[in-house]
Amino acid sequence: MTAIVASEAIFLERSVTVQEHMLEPYGDAGALRVGERLTLRELLWPMLLESSNDAAEAVATMQMSKKEFVSLMNDKADALGMRQAHFDDSSGISEANTASIEDLFLLARYLHQKRSFVLTITEQTESPNKRWKNNNEFATDENFRGGKTGHTTVAKDTMLSLFEIDVRGTPRRLAIIVL
Repeated sequence: MTAIVASEAIFLERSVTVQEHMLEPYGDAGALRVGERLTLRELLWPMLLESSNDAAEAVATMQMSKKEFVSLMNDKADALGMRQAHFDDSSGISEANTASIEDLFLLARYLHQKRSFVLTITEQTESPNKRWKNNNEFATDENFRGGKTGHTTVAKDTMLSLFEIDVRGTPRRLAIIVL
């Protein structure tokens, strides 16, 4: 949801200088450095491939407050009909973040239909500059068409992955959602 809201609310070529507060969320995936200048488009790579909480924080605060950004995430969830979804932060690490399998299916469908470039990023094994590597074990599967894994202490391992498989000679999209 962070990538969707960011791509709809912020110009993809807008840049931000990484600040200390952006590196406060749990984890160090993405290896962002204070003073480093990145565009929103560049920040999507560590956020989506490596689950960088720092990149998500940078994206959420590059143009507005965290509270405003998370409010836009919840508004978008409502607009997509995600009835049980609630976002408390942009990185997905808060225990207050919730979504049902049905909600995540609606999110996957929206990504496929309206924000396919996000899925294109997530199906890559690494970023164009080879700085960030995909931590999704399915990224090397020839049928993988994008998705995201996650892990929190409360939710454990989670996944939303899309595949394209051949069914009697017809390519079909298959969503696998694990909560």
